[in-house]
Amino acid sequence: MNKLKHFVDDPTNELLKRLHSNERLVIGVAIFLTLIVTVLDAVEDFGQSASAWSIFADLVYMGLMFGLLSYLWIFVPWTINRSHRELQIRLLESHKDIVAWREKASGLIDGLSKMINDQFDQWQLSPAEKQVGALLIKGLSIKQIGQLRQTSDQTVRQQAAALYAKAGLGGRVELSAFFLEDLLSPIQNTKAKA
Repeated sequence: MNKLKHFVDDPTNELLKRLHSNERLVIGVAIFLTLIVTVLDAVEDFGQSASAWSIFADLVYMGLMFGLLSYLWIFVPWTINRSHRELQIRLLESHKDIVAWREKASGLIDGLSKMINDQFDQWQLSPAEKQVGALLIKGLSIKQIGQLRQTSDQTVRQQAAALYAKAGLGGRVELSAFFLEDLLSPIQNTKAKA
């Protein structure tokens, strides 16, 4: 739930809203100024007894500019807000599914975590190597692990290499496969035989 709250309250969401608002303001001002110039042109044309066609063209142009302003200031924000609400709803539903799965599988997850820790102990990994190993199994990149642990990428690479050497594994894929390979049943061929 904490990750979800962070996403919904993410400051970058507010930054994007401000950027969209600033873009709309600049475009809106440009359209509004164009609308004013068109109105002044229509008044001048009317005062000079210009052709009906010229005045009609100015009125159509003013209508288009007014329509663009309405679209920009009414429809676009409404659409963005609706999409944002829908995304939040889907995110909440997805989060509920994840929480439900974790609750159902908590015993298995705890057992797997214990088995992984026991294997790390058998390989005689240092605490840092154990932490790097767990994060590698979770799928984090070297860069992400470095940021999370507040260490350099090079340090994480060295700790990962030490882990692989102690375990006799060729790399990240073999590390993950060591623990996960037997958890998954073989995929059955679903094609009907003709």
